[in-house]
Amino acid sequence: MARPRNVPLCFVLALGCEAKPLLGEFGFAAAGGAGGMPVYHNGCDWLVVAGVGKVAAAAATGFLAAKAGASDCVWLNVGIAGSGELAVGSCAAAHRVQDADSGESWYPTFVSSVSVPTLSLTTCSAPQTDYSRPGMFDMEASGFVPAALRFSTGEWVHVFKVISDNDADDARAISAKGVAALIAAGLPALRQWSEQLRQAKGDLRDHDADKRAGWLDRIDSRWRLTVYQRHRLERLLRAWAGRDRAGEPPWEHLEGIGDPQALLDRLETELTRLPVQLGKPAS
Repeated sequence: MARPRNVPLCFVLALGCEAKPLLGEFGFAAAGGAGGMPVYHNGCDWLVVAGVGKVAAAAATGFLAAKAGASDCVWLNVGIAGSGELAVGSCAAAHRVQDADSGESWYPTFVSSVSVPTLSLTTCSAPQTDYSRPGMFDMEASGFVPAALRFSTGEWVHVFKVISDNDADDARAISAKGVAALIAAGLPALRQWSEQLRQAKGDLRDHDADKRAGWLDRIDSRWRLTVYQRHRLERLLRAWAGRDRAGEPPWEHLEGIGDPQALLDRLETELTRLPVQLGKPAS
C-alpha cells in the first residue's frame, strides 16, 4: 500500500452549502478568514469559501495561498455546474477551462488516472439555462485556474464539478439543501481522485528531488542566474519532471545558449512540446 503523503490539498468552493459535505469528510475546522471568505484547516489540508463568481474565486485562491503558505500543494476547485451532456448528480473533471468573456483557455494536465469523465468547462458571468452547447458551465473556474497557476503548475490545478442542472432540471430548481446533497454524493469520487493527486505529487517530490537538484547543479555550473531566474528555473524543472518522469531536459538544445533568459525561454518552449494526458472525455 502506498504511503500517505504530507501534501496539502487546497479546496476553493463558491458556496457554504457546497463546502459543508467536505468539512465533515475531510475533518476541517474553522481557521479564520477575511472579507466574507471563511477558511478551514485540518492540520494538512485547507478550504476556503470564496463566494459566487470568477473574481471572488481568484481573490479567495490568492488569499488561501497566503494563509496556507501553499507552495507545494494540490489545488482543487469543487462545486456544481450545469451541462446538457450529463445527468444531474454526475461528476466530471475539466480538461479545458474557458472564460466566456475573454475567450482565454487553460488546459489542466492529468498525471494520475481520473475515475470520472472529463469535459470542457466554460465560466460565465451569469447563470446559464442554454444547455445546447457542449461541456459544462459554471461561474468560478476561469478565476480559480489562473490564480492557482501563480502558485503551482497545471499538473496540480484541477476542477471537479457535480452536475446540478441540465435540460430536464434547470438551475431555478436548485436549493442549498439540494446542492449539499449533490456534493455529498460526489464525495467518494472526489476523495479517490484527490488522494491520487496527493500521492502522485508526493511521489514526484520525494523521488525526483535528487534528480532535480542534479539538473540545477548542472545549470548553475554553466549559467549565472538571478534569484528570480532561479525560481523560474525550479518551477520549469518541477513541471518537466512531472511531464517526463523518465527523461531529462534537452541538454543538446541548451548547452550552446549563452544568455540565461534565453536558456529559460528555450526550456519552456521544449516543455510545451512534451506530450500531456488530457483526460477521459465523456462518451
